[in-house]
Amino acid sequence: EIREQEVCWRQAHRQKACAQEVMAETARFVELLKALQNIDNATRQKAETMYQQAKKGEPDTLMVGMMSVLGAPNMDEMVLRHDCVLLRQLCTRGDEKHFCFARLSDQRKNEIAAGLLQFFETQANPKIQKMIGNVISMLASYVCDQGDPRGSLQQGTNGWPALLPKICGMANTATASSVDSCEAALRLLKDLVPTCCNEIVKQQKEQLGVIMQNGFSSPSLKHKVAVVLLICGVVTQAETKDWAPLLQTVPLLNQVLTGLAQAKEQDMLSECLQELIEVATKEPDFFKVELQQRKELAKFMATVARSKEVTDTGLRGLALEWLGCYLE
Repeated sequence: EIREQEVCWRQAHRQKACAQEVMAETARFVELLKALQNIDNATRQKAETMYQQAKKGEPDTLMVGMMSVLGAPNMDEMVLRHDCVLLRQLCTRGDEKHFCFARLSDQRKNEIAAGLLQFFETQANPKIQKMIGNVISMLASYVCDQGDPRGSLQQGTNGWPALLPKICGMANTATASSVDSCEAALRLLKDLVPTCCNEIVKQQKEQLGVIMQNGFSSPSLKHKVAVVLLICGVVTQAETKDWAPLLQTVPLLNQVLTGLAQAKEQDMLSECLQELIEVATKEPDFFKVELQQRKELAKFMATVARSKEVTDTGLRGLALEWLGCYLE
């Protein structure tokens, strides 16, 4: 019994020592991040030199340290924002000396990828959650590149097997933990379309339909807008036969636009119009049936273009641009 107590004590001691070591390492990187933004030139330049040296000689230590900051509780928002910006750069394919992720061990790569998904799911600050989403999207463009499978986290898969199941699960408004978290997941899913289009529209087809249906049914305009953007992303990236089932959503798109106009949500309305212009430019046939039968979308655009209640002249210009794209 005494022996068992001694073993338990030693294990607890090691765990405590390990936790203290992690906290100390996190604190060291917090100080580095703060120094990189210091207004004092000498302090900032010293920190920049340390950062560049770490990128060159210690990519594992650097990325693990940056991830520890991301997962630390009660962290200052400005520190987290800067941490996300740098992590995104470290995950951006390009010059080898700056692209630290590619120089990590396979085990470490999988740990970083898993950590990003975990922190994206648990982050309570909507702004930071979206920034983590930007890091994930950038990393996915490398590890999920079907044209260059060298970055794959698991050979024989889409490159990141855990990615889409996690994001699709979070993007379902019926089961989402919060309005903001669900919006962030929907927007991230849209950002993943250029990289993972084939899997999203084929292997995740059934789940994608549920996500869109629940999104349109949500009382939140944020969710509705995010679904509109997701649909636009799929239509501009997928083959015609794959986006054809989405033709039935065109009347719903018009309903969302009308709701935004009535609520005077001009920023979100502008965002939707810009994406719809992209669709009208690349895939004008997406609107063909609706315009031949109902013309509600064209009527809405014409109303916005000539409405005196629309104070944003940019919105009127976008409405006219959509009409012009379709008429061409």
